[in-house]
Amino acid sequence: MRRGWFGSLVSLALVGCGSGSSSDPGASLDSTAPFVSIQAPTFSARVSGTLGVVGTASDDVAVASVEVQVDADAFVPATGTTAWSYLWDTSPLSDGVHALTVRVTDTSGNVGLTTVPVEVSNFDAGRPMSPVGMALTVAPKGGVLGDMLRASATFTNPGPQPLTLPRLRLTALAPAGATAGVDFAPTLGPITLAPGQTVTLEALGRPLPTAPAGEWQVLPSYEDAQGFTHFGPSQRVPLLRQVRLGAATHQKRLFDAAEPAYAQTFLTHFDSLTPEYEMKIAQLQPAQGQFDFAIADQIVAFAEANGKQVRGHTLIWGNSLPAWLTGRTWTREELIQVLETHIATVVGRYRGRIPEWDVVNEAFLDDGSWRPNLWLTTIGTEYIALAFQAAHRADPSAKLFYNDYNVERINAKSTAVYNLARSLQEQGVPIHGIGMQSHVTPNYYPTQAQLEAVLSRLEQAGLEGQLTELDVSLAKLTDTPDAEKFELQAQIYQGLVAACQARPGCTRITTWGITDKYTYLGSTGVPLLFDTQYAPKRAMEVTRHILGR
Repeated sequence: MRRGWFGSLVSLALVGCGSGSSSDPGASLDSTAPFVSIQAPTFSARVSGTLGVVGTASDDVAVASVEVQVDADAFVPATGTTAWSYLWDTSPLSDGVHALTVRVTDTSGNVGLTTVPVEVSNFDAGRPMSPVGMALTVAPKGGVLGDMLRASATFTNPGPQPLTLPRLRLTALAPAGATAGVDFAPTLGPITLAPGQTVTLEALGRPLPTAPAGEWQVLPSYEDAQGFTHFGPSQRVPLLRQVRLGAATHQKRLFDAAEPAYAQTFLTHFDSLTPEYEMKIAQLQPAQGQFDFAIADQIVAFAEANGKQVRGHTLIWGNSLPAWLTGRTWTREELIQVLETHIATVVGRYRGRIPEWDVVNEAFLDDGSWRPNLWLTTIGTEYIALAFQAAHRADPSAKLFYNDYNVERINAKSTAVYNLARSLQEQGVPIHGIGMQSHVTPNYYPTQAQLEAVLSRLEQAGLEGQLTELDVSLAKLTDTPDAEKFELQAQIYQGLVAACQARPGCTRITTWGITDKYTYLGSTGVPLLFDTQYAPKRAMEVTRHILGR
């Protein structure tokens, strides 16, 4: 085996490489070199195939970049800064010891270097070694940031001996130069593969909507007995940033052959539908334990046939409850069973088909206190965590939302909702976002800045925000000329839509209906994007322009 020209770790610091200029003559110059370490591979490690090089970097000011060099080749960027990684393909190298160098530069131009010798061994007695074979399938082939990615990888032991692997996993790496990445769940391991045995890992990963858009890379990997990570062939998945536009629909209108304009307007202008009534408890479970999915199935099939998404609405709410649920007294244990059975049955039926659910609806009063309802009175506040946990068990791929009104600005209610979500996160309860219903009027609506402040707060907690039931009622402007009031309505829509478009954590806007002809607000509300003749209003024009549709 050919040996390299060195046998010891080398660390260098090039101090004071920056310009040294400062607009403040009294300011101290940053002349301290950044620190960099290579955590894997370790000193004189024996490696083969493609492996992950990982480490850390730090500086008393800020780390600007981390780069990796093999022998005398050019430096190439690593992913990340203070915690960095690099995929190293050793297959082009000859067997023997090679120099792996990492260079870190701080914002003042100071440079730190560290080098480790690593033994590459891709051939054994002149024949290629037998690494674990890996193959990968990812769906979808492209999509929108915030959507769930499904991946399936196979791992095969081609050798003559059993092979024990501490961990198998799937990872999504952000576009080159970005620091974001996603580990899929679940992982496997430790696992022992017999000669010729293949095991399949199916897992889910969701790049956050605040992550960088571009070409992501999904790849399988395994950890060997020495603690090194080896990566298999990757699949590139382009992910873009997009605010989807949805509408609440009514089943009778959607399938009314006498009025095809309703369905056609939806299909032409909207990406998703929310069943207005058809997925509430009273409709799906009219008698205890007796479920009626006929209408819901029809709606989901219609959406799938036309390439549209469905937002499930709503699993647990204090209103619209059937008589069998409200007409008797329940023990805590009994009602928990009712809650969990309903959610498991409904979400489980549409597992993998409905990507988002409003799990709990309207649990707070405007002052931020709990809204009294059957669930709270009988179970206590824990009913919310139990509902989210049940929904996640029924479909781990679905995004789960809490939904409420008057939470579109920072106030007591939106803060109570935010605190609830943070509490659920701290308990390990899966919650992915907050639905802001956004039923507003010219007398009560958030400004763009106020809504952006709410969305920004959610983003910082890793939560999505959506406008889930948007309408702008003009019912009280009876003495205002039509042109004037519809222009005012368009301005309100403009601010709300622009706020969502401006914040990467805002992923969908759903209007509570399609046409002014059919709205729960009645004939005077005219709150929606299309008038009673299905013509687009000024509000639709500004919405389409902002969203780039």
